[in-house]
Amino acid sequence: MRKFFVLAMMMLPCAILGQSNDSTEVNELKSKVTDAFRQLPAAHQHLLLIIIENTVYDKNGTYWVYAGDTIRNMEDMTIRFMDGNKVTGICNIPFGSSYEKSKKILAEKYGDYDYLTSTKDCLTYRDKFYAGIHFTDLHFMFQSDGESSYFYKAVLCKDAKTKDEAVKIKKSIDEKLSRQYQLYKVLDEGNSYSSIGGISPVLGEGVFGGYAIGVDLLELDQPTRSGFMYTVRILYGPFEYIDETF
Repeated sequence: MRKFFVLAMMMLPCAILGQSNDSTEVNELKSKVTDAFRQLPAAHQHLLLIIIENTVYDKNGTYWVYAGDTIRNMEDMTIRFMDGNKVTGICNIPFGSSYEKSKKILAEKYGDYDYLTSTKDCLTYRDKFYAGIHFTDLHFMFQSDGESSYFYKAVLCKDAKTKDEAVKIKKSIDEKLSRQYQLYKVLDEGNSYSSIGGISPVLGEGVFGGYAIGVDLLELDQPTRSGFMYTVRILYGPFEYIDETF
């Protein structure tokens, strides 16, 4: 797994519309962040901190504004915000679906997969659109316990001729994803900025230290299938549906 050295402030505007107050109540709320909270996956920690930082007070007490609704109960706010950032599926396939179910859904959406590169663990498609974006390669990956199979990871790649073009592609993808999920910007060990966000549908690390989605830009040693030296990837997962502990 990649190592990330810097977690920047939120790259995109906070999804919560309420403005925080610098007050005693805010400080008291922050003080409730216990050791148990700090042991949560990073994605959960940062979303909860967003909720805390956007706490608003009036004569009736504490409230939050989310998606146009005023919410007075912090537990309700937390559940709604967490659920809103949970990544449940892609291309109409819920994560955790079986290989056969996923294969059928993909066939209805995209037709035949690439027979030369697909395996029982990965269905690959070439030159398909998802969310209005043309992707060069789309990989849908599965894990198995010997009896059942689970859709647990997806990687969507869009190739670019130049780094400037790749940067523009990544920015466009970030903007699209940020309309649904809270995104953050991180600096990886190659001094390249990646984007992370979302919450895994299952317990576990997910991608990039607890987040469900990652978006990165790669400069390649060898040209891609299309002959380009740059690619932008969206990575969903891996989401571990198989407990390998004994």
